Amino acid sequence: MLQLLRLVPFCGRNYNIIELGPKGTGKSHIYSEFSPHGILVSGGEVTVAKLFVNNSTGKIGLVGYWDVVAFDEFAGKKKRADKALVDIMKNYMANKSFSRGIETLGAEVSMAFVGNTQHTVPYMLKHADLFDDLPEQYHDSAFLDRVHFYLPGWEVDIIRGEMFSNGYGFVVDYLAEILRSLRNHDFSDRYQEHFTLSSDISTRDSDGIHKTFSGLMKILFPEGEATKEEIQGNTPLCYRRAQTGQRSAHAYRFHLR
Repeated sequence: MLQLLRLVPFCGRNYNIIELGPKGTGKSHIYSEFSPHGILVSGGEVTVAKLFVNNSTGKIGLVGYWDVVAFDEFAGKKKRADKALVDIMKNYMANKSFSRGIETLGAEVSMAFVGNTQHTVPYMLKHADLFDDLPEQYHDSAFLDRVHFYLPGWEVDIIRGEMFSNGYGFVVDYLAEILRSLRNHDFSDRYQEHFTLSSDISTRDSDGIHKTFSGLMKILFPEGEATKEEIQGNTPLCYRRAQTGQRSAHAYRFHLR
């Protein structure tokens, strides 16, 4: 299920996901090699002009050309991020639009942030939080609240030789086009016939649940039909910080009841 979650940005518009974990699990590879409609920004650093729009030339940036923009090596406490970039990114992730100068523009690109953790989960929970390795400018509740899913990279198997198939499989370009066509569909309400969300869940968290559920439905049940048991099994384990200002983070299950 966690491996499949990496595909959700390719079949969902304006979906924001972050994956932090150990090396060697293939988190960068999926965004660089899987689809011709996604791009991996190496080093995790990009300028406002390159990502959104260049005020000098008026040329649109990466958000105007790709379905998915992934930021590789996003983690790193010593990295410095441009505050203007962080601010405009937060606005885009929340409103699907950005403003540079006098014009407001919209885009549908999904964003993925991937990076390596330096410590074990028990260490992070005891001494800091699950976002401890992020640059200071991104270790911000306003930014983190706009991320729809935290993929726990430490739960993904490290890639080993025996995992590779010797038989036939899908041509990735073919599969990528299927997922791109599914961006036009919305399956976020397909659970409502059987379940309701807990009233304790905030609006932003419910948005994350809806987008993640819709994406997994598209991947697992692209015809849009599933049984109650299949829908219940499609409800993922989501990791969220309760408050980024706390010394310890806790992860809890977003559940349907």
